[in-house]
Amino acid sequence: MRLNLIIAIFCLAILALSGWLYQRVANPTGWGDAPPGMTTEATIQAAQHRFEQSHTPALTIDLEMMFAAPGRRDLVDPSYALPFVQQLPLAPMQALYQYATTCDQGSDEKLQLATRALAAPLSEPAGKKSRVKMGEHAAEQVKALKKARQWTAFLCDGTELPPTFFAIPPFVHPSGASYVRLAAESGRLAFAGPEWLLAHVDGLHVLELRLFPPVLARLSPAMQALADFDREALATMLRAQPQVVTTRSILFLEARTGESFTGGVYRVYDLSSWSASNANANLLPLPFPLPLLNYELARRASVKACIGSGTYCWAPVPNHRQTLLNVFMAFGTAAFLGLIVTLAVMFTSRQRSERRERQHQLTMLRTLTHELRTPATGLALELEAMRPEFDQLPDSVQQAFLRLGDQVSRLSRVITGSTRYLRSHTGSNRKSAEGRTERQTLASINSFVSAVVNEIIDSRSNQAGGPRVDVRLLAKDQPFSTDPYWLRMALANLLDNACKHGGAKIAVDLAMRGQVLEIQVQDDGKLSGVTLASLVDRFGQRRNEHESAMGSGPTLGVGVGLGLGLSIVRQVAKDMGGSLILGLGPTTFVLRVRELKS
Repeated sequence: MRLNLIIAIFCLAILALSGWLYQRVANPTGWGDAPPGMTTEATIQAAQHRFEQSHTPALTIDLEMMFAAPGRRDLVDPSYALPFVQQLPLAPMQALYQYATTCDQGSDEKLQLATRALAAPLSEPAGKKSRVKMGEHAAEQVKALKKARQWTAFLCDGTELPPTFFAIPPFVHPSGASYVRLAAESGRLAFAGPEWLLAHVDGLHVLELRLFPPVLARLSPAMQALADFDREALATMLRAQPQVVTTRSILFLEARTGESFTGGVYRVYDLSSWSASNANANLLPLPFPLPLLNYELARRASVKACIGSGTYCWAPVPNHRQTLLNVFMAFGTAAFLGLIVTLAVMFTSRQRSERRERQHQLTMLRTLTHELRTPATGLALELEAMRPEFDQLPDSVQQAFLRLGDQVSRLSRVITGSTRYLRSHTGSNRKSAEGRTERQTLASINSFVSAVVNEIIDSRSNQAGGPRVDVRLLAKDQPFSTDPYWLRMALANLLDNACKHGGAKIAVDLAMRGQVLEIQVQDDGKLSGVTLASLVDRFGQRRNEHESAMGSGPTLGVGVGLGLGLSIVRQVAKDMGGSLILGLGPTTFVLRVRELKS
């Protein structure tokens, strides 16, 4: 049993530890192992700060400084590298498309008319802020249409381009390609050669730089780094997010730029150095090392648990995190099953032990009953043989003879009751509580109780200094259906116990509460700090406070006969739908018995 208890405690501890670790890994944002006053996000930021202090950035990218000229922000915005014809009016765009595909002068005239119609409201005074905003938007559209017409006229008619055509905004054609790129890919002699492209590289979109490797190789490291970024990385930088990840670099925000230009200043580090420095390190402190647990920058939309703000945030490495969850789940499941099995073994062992004890007790009772039956029968036959000579005996001997006959009759009743008890508790004869009792109707409750009390008093009449018993009978006597044998045994045990240990005065009170007969036996004993369960021992010996106070040796329970004592009293009350209640100061036993139904 002790080994099973140790195993159960061990399984419970493993189960609790596995659940705690599983919760911490499954919900990383809720971990509380950060230093006092620091959140998990602050802990990660501190780890990032330590990395930045120990590593020198490869370069610094200042978007405002690189693209501060008017209109040049479009050349780093990935949305401008896509066609934006839907943002321009339909009529001039249709005319522009016809002019570009047919080089028809009529289409050119339609385009100019549509452009002038769009620009006409701009010459009128604006009275409201909304009109001003509309005017600004229309002005941008007019500029885009005029520059697109100039480029189309150059291609169709050879019309000379203005000297500042590639140097002033807008830099991007409605098709999504920059004018510098269109010129370089047009095949015209004036735009041939890397020298012209290098001179006008400021008009290329960042995403177009990789299309011209010879030119890209001669640009600054910052421009080369930007050319390596994808659309999402560029958009993240323009929103001045704290971290940006590319295929080969990791960027940390140093400062935000002014209101005139959205974006920021970024320090660029090699991604491999970041991965190497964190491969065997935990960003969050743990009470013991977990090298599998690591954090990486991931797109917020692709992960469930993420720490930090922005498009990129810190997330546990998916594979390692899932591995830990599986390990903790396996340990927790094994511990739970082990705990269940151990508890089942403990419960089964206890049941088997109690069953063996009950079988042993029943065997002892069966043996005693069998051994007592023969001498009891012999005594009864000897008394019966002496009965014809009864009148010739002296008076004192006659009284002793009658008492001996009463005790032999009592012994026979005990043997008969024990036999019936054994038959109801063993083998196929096991019965319910009702099956262990035999219903008889007592004509008078008062007469039955008085007879039992007188029998106990008479049995102790030869003992000097016996207690005085006061009986308060029912004010209104009545019949009662019960098992007289078991009720008499229970009451006799209570009275005999009170006579032995209760002092000089005993009070017996009767009461009827509905169909329940209540017999209260009160004596002068002073029990304290005990319960009925601690006094009951069906087949063993108990030394209670009554015995300690009287200085008596151990007795069989608190009764006589087979030593059933209070246990048999409580069992009788239970079998007949009642109970036995113990009260302290003075000692009081209340026997409650329900009337048996036919």
